Amino acid sequence: MIEHSESLLHQQNDDFENIQGVFDRSDYNCLLAILDAQKFSKNSVANTELETARNICRQCIEIYEVKERYRWGILEAERQEQQLRDALRGCLEFKPKAFQSDLPDPIGCDEKVSRSPGLWERLRSSLSPPENPRHTEKQGTSICITSPSAGDNQEDREVLAQTQSTPSVNNEPWGLTVHCLGKFQVLDTGIPIDDWPNRKSKLVFKYLIAHRTHPVTKDSLMDAFWPNTDPGHARNSLNVAIYRIRQTLTASQPHSHILYQDNCYLINPDIDVWVDAEVFSECIKNAQRFERQGDQPAAIREYQAADTLYQGPFLDEERYEPWTELQRQDLEIQYVQMLETLIAYHIESEDYDRCIACCNKLLAVDVCQEEVHQQIMRCYSRQKRVNLAVRQFHCCVRALKHELDLVPSTATLEMYRRIRQFQLV
Repeated sequence: MIEHSESLLHQQNDDFENIQGVFDRSDYNCLLAILDAQKFSKNSVANTELETARNICRQCIEIYEVKERYRWGILEAERQEQQLRDALRGCLEFKPKAFQSDLPDPIGCDEKVSRSPGLWERLRSSLSPPENPRHTEKQGTSICITSPSAGDNQEDREVLAQTQSTPSVNNEPWGLTVHCLGKFQVLDTGIPIDDWPNRKSKLVFKYLIAHRTHPVTKDSLMDAFWPNTDPGHARNSLNVAIYRIRQTLTASQPHSHILYQDNCYLINPDIDVWVDAEVFSECIKNAQRFERQGDQPAAIREYQAADTLYQGPFLDEERYEPWTELQRQDLEIQYVQMLETLIAYHIESEDYDRCIACCNKLLAVDVCQEEVHQQIMRCYSRQKRVNLAVRQFHCCVRALKHELDLVPSTATLEMYRRIRQFQLV
């Protein structure tokens, strides 16, 4: 076998004489290309050994790619974490003076702050470990120490007491936090609500949240969830669903989150309700306003805050409910336009890591966006990460073939050719 190996080495061309250097730098693709160019016509044993070497080389390529994917995955996770931290820092760059006495300032701000405490309070409620109200009985008096809710921040921190034996009730509205982008979740004063009585009641609540800008008629709810059902039966089913929603939301506090007025249902307007989809759209509007004013840094901060809020499609688990489709599409369009703006900004500022992260989010929406694949290839090329740029090209080829039965455009092929020649694109 040693004689065959020596014969194999002596018959190679000039490139093959450098096989040791190619092997040392783990360039298995180049090594395989060299091996593929070799053939022994009269020595079947040497040919067998050569084919064995090729197979081993192919396995090395696969293992190397797996290793690179894991390494890139770790780096990408770290970059995304830092991006989220930066966006969160932008959201929390203010804090009302009223909270300075009992909350540490994570970022620092001026002593005089006039902005509303709503966002800080909601983030505090959502991100901090939830605490149940603490009740202390003393001489027949029940004292309830509550978490702050929206409204006047001085009253929010007051300790409310009643001279009764029953637990006291905060007269201020209790906050309700609703996440509709990505995984649906509801928090009442920071406490997650998970024990929904059934799917139908949860669906009715989602409908009321999605249409909370105006009252929803009883007939609309009956048509949406009990079509082709006897009106009397549908009405009774709706009443039961509303009753169960009220019981679920008022398990800790005796106040009604859902009102019935003029044959319509609506979310209690006296309750402070925070919905991520609404805040997302508000951030987009603010960013567009800043763009019109020529304040790009402020616009980017708003876009990044919106990017943090968008954790997935609107009510994605209800994708087959017709009433969710228009709002989901509208929010997704806003999300795509936001990412395109951030991509252009990051390319211009040569922040290629963040640009790649935004591009990957766009591909998660539509993997066949060839221009986005080109942007990622361009970023990797400028970072001199040719192997990742080449891999992205192959991802583009597979996506276009599998989804649309198409081949890449001439522009993409030309970009790939230049990258393979180690030219910047």
